[in-house]
Amino acid sequence: MSTESAANMEDEVEKDINDTSGVAEDSNASTAAVAPKKPRPRIDTVDVDWLFSDQGDSPFVTIKCGDDHKSFVVLKSILTRNSDFFQKCLNEPWTESRSSTVHLPDVKPEYMELYLRLATRQALLNTALQTESLVQLHDFLCNNRLVHFLMFYKTCDYLQNRELAKGVQDLFFEFMRNHTSPKVEERWKPYFQTFAHCFDLLEPGHTIQRRLQRFLVKIFCDRVSSEIYFTHCKVLKNRHAFVFEVTQQFALNAMWKDASTKAKADKHKTQRMSVDDDSEAEE
Repeated sequence: MSTESAANMEDEVEKDINDTSGVAEDSNASTAAVAPKKPRPRIDTVDVDWLFSDQGDSPFVTIKCGDDHKSFVVLKSILTRNSDFFQKCLNEPWTESRSSTVHLPDVKPEYMELYLRLATRQALLNTALQTESLVQLHDFLCNNRLVHFLMFYKTCDYLQNRELAKGVQDLFFEFMRNHTSPKVEERWKPYFQTFAHCFDLLEPGHTIQRRLQRFLVKIFCDRVSSEIYFTHCKVLKNRHAFVFEVTQQFALNAMWKDASTKAKADKHKTQRMSVDDDSEAEE
């Protein structure tokens, strides 16, 4: 599926998935929409000691992203403060450390821009005194929100910023638990395609991404009845991995409801525990 067609597909289903997210917005809202102002952090929540640490010969690093090599000039200490990736490539005897330039052709500029904004917030705030997650829904005021959640998670994971990656995961789980399913017949097709597309964005060999895949499947099977599924499943004819997972989940859900097969369902649950979130009730 092309990037353009995926974006169009997400636009179609946006209003269904965003209705109960806690942020009122038009489904066609511009990505430049202004988020509500948040209160300034108290001075005791700000940590700036690291700004005075030794920066070496140059305090700045140039990051070049994507196919067009868009450049960002960033304070080195912001990059290295919470990212194992940047700590290694900028503090050890690598080419990037000597040149103060990091090439990331596989990272799209829009995700690097968001990463740098949140990494700066993360570096400045004393997270031990924060009660809110560093990653907020208003950071993603844009269409194609589900895709952006997952792609930004993959960016944080690639850059080995565990705290930001965990924040995106938690936001994704909360968002998906609160979303609404379509209210009209014609919206089921893009709804199915959106879930399948998001499933395919994730790598099954990566433990956390596999967990996100399983969560997508669980939510899908919770929101979609078997009758609706069999009515519209033909739109998933080329999404074999997603269809297989959905079929298994529907079967497990049915087994849990039958006293004679519940024990077998529990056994299957135990076998899948390495990728399932045990806090997610499936009974």
